[in-house]
Amino acid sequence: MDIFTIRDLELVQNVKTNENRASVLSCIDHTKTAGGARLLRSSLLQPLSLHDSIIARQSTVEVFLNDETLYLDLSKIFQSKLMDFDRILRGLSPSLLCTWSA
Repeated sequence: MDIFTIRDLELVQNVKTNENRASVLSCIDHTKTAGGARLLRSSLLQPLSLHDSIIARQSTVEVFLNDETLYLDLSKIFQSKLMDFDRILRGLSPSLLCTWSA
């Protein structure tokens, strides 16, 4: 999505106030973790376009809608026991990652 579309649709920033408040993202962001917030922002700015990917995501969402216990259990794990692995991995050196994955 180009920068003009992102701005005109006020996806991440309100055009009048130049603030994050009253943007689409601020209205829908009920995430509980930093990783979840980054994933939501990324998904909003780079939406899926392939049919198979969209169907796969819908199927995953459907699993959580149909199994509230699974949703709540995973939510508790992500909020309390897992660190922000995405940020940790980005901070590691590439040579360490290659050694670790070998």
